[in-house]
Formats: sequence, C-alpha cells, structure tokens
Amino acid sequence: MKKQGIIGPNIPVARAIGLVNSERYKNEWRRQLVKFGMDSFLWDKDAVLFPEKISGKYAMLHRLEPDIQLVLFDSFEDLQNKNFWEDYLRNIGEHIFMHPQYEWESEKIGAGATPIKTNHGWLLLYHGVEGKRKHSIYSAGAALFSNDIKHGTRLKEPLFQTEYEWEKVGNVNNVVFPEGATVEGPMLNIFYGAADRVIGLAQLELKSLIKKLNL
Repeated sequence: MKKQGIIGPNIPVARAIGLVNSERYKNEWRRQLVKFGMDSFLWDKDAVLFPEKISGKYAMLHRLEPDIQLVLFDSFEDLQNKNFWEDYLRNIGEHIFMHPQYEWESEKIGAGATPIKTNHGWLLLYHGVEGKRKHSIYSAGAALFSNDIKHGTRLKEPLFQTEYEWEKVGNVNNVVFPEGATVEGPMLNIFYGAADRVIGLAQLELKSLIKKLNL
C-alpha cells in the first residue's frame, strides 16, 4: 500500500472564494476565512467512493460546506491536479449531489457510509446537522438513487436521531454520525459515531427501508 497524498481541492480558502460563482458558497466559506485566515485551505470532508464506476468513471461524494458534491474522474491523478479542482470550483453548481432540504439537516449535510448497491439502486446513509456550531444536532439520514445516480429520493425525517445519554453527551454533544454499513441477510447494520466518543450499532430491515425510499 502506498500513500497517495491529498485528493481534495488543496486550495487556500481565499482563492476558493475568488473562484466560486455562488454567493451562497462564498458566504459559507467566509466563516472559515474570518476564523482561520486566508492561508487556511478549503475544508473538504466526508469523502466516500462508490464501490464501482458510474458511467465509466470513478465517482466520489465529498462535502464542501454546506452541500454534498459529486466528483467524477478518470484517474486518481486528476484529484491531485490543481487545474482540475479550480475548474471544478468555478462550476460547482454542476457538481451538487444533495443540498440541505429539511429542518433537521438545515445547517449542512455530509456523506457517511460507502454507498450500497441494492436491487433498487444506490442506498446512501448520510448525516444532517441542525443548528449552529456549539448548539448543533447531528442526525442520520437515508437516500436512494438510481443506478446512474441521476435521480434520487430521501427520507423526510431522520433515519435515527440522538436518543441515549452516550449519544447526547461526549467530546461533541448530540451526534450520531453514520460511518460504515454492512448487509447481513435481511438486516442492514449501521455503525455510527456517537458524541464523537463511542461507536454505536443501529440495525434495521433493509427491505423496509428500501420500501420507504423506493423511487
């Protein structure tokens, strides 16, 4: 195994603000600029790869706040190319995969576990954040996309929220954050971070979830 280095937009936030043509993104990223300075690099989090190519290309979900974006690429070398990412930022509207839609995810959203291919399309487990910074609440969500990922639907309500004390109190309070998932027989196992301190396991019937999400 060989470490490949940074595969996100390794671009200073001030430069990113100058490139992007969306006032919504400019305003969001200015928070980082004010707090950490113009030389800090644009935050890129929650990156997950689809386990197979989509329309002949590698596909990666990632999060430049506050949306989930999709980057399609031919080679992992593309992701270390400054020109690739600068062009991507100039046209970021074309790359938005999901944006916050409901109150429980109104602050921002981000991918969680690697997408799971089902007989009905791609199942994505993600997280949504409501509230500002120190008072934010993280919830788990679910979405289902067609095989070509051009069409999708999501649950209007969280798949699950903070409920137990160990989810509500920890290094970061009020967090359930899906990180991995497996399918065993009829069951979907979701491994999630809780309050940034422990790991939880949620189990539900996959068929039942797909039925709620079916396109």
